[in-house]
Amino acid sequence: MQMHKPLQMLLFTAGLAATISTNAADPATNNNPQTSAKITIANVNGVPINQLSADLLRQERMARGMQPDASTDQAIRESLITAEVLAQEATRKGLDKDPVVMAVLDL
Repeated sequence: MQMHKPLQMLLFTAGLAATISTNAADPATNNNPQTSAKITIANVNGVPINQLSADLLRQERMARGMQPDASTDQAIRESLITAEVLAQEATRKGLDKDPVVMAVLDL
């Protein structure tokens, strides 16, 4: 079964949200998760995206072998903004109430 891009991004966002809820610190930068959660790096239609989200995504990318460089932070910020825009659109279209989508998210 092939998923549509908005659904993939919704699933990615849900996974990222679950990861964020663990409040793991970023050992690479020694950031305090409580402090990082308070720093807003972007706003999407009034929904803040915090530094903690960026730290966790950077951590995940580094765990997969990606080396950070000057463009990494900007790419991570853009990825998080895109994910939030797509999540908002999925919610607007009612995908958050679709039983199939909810079943997939519960896995």
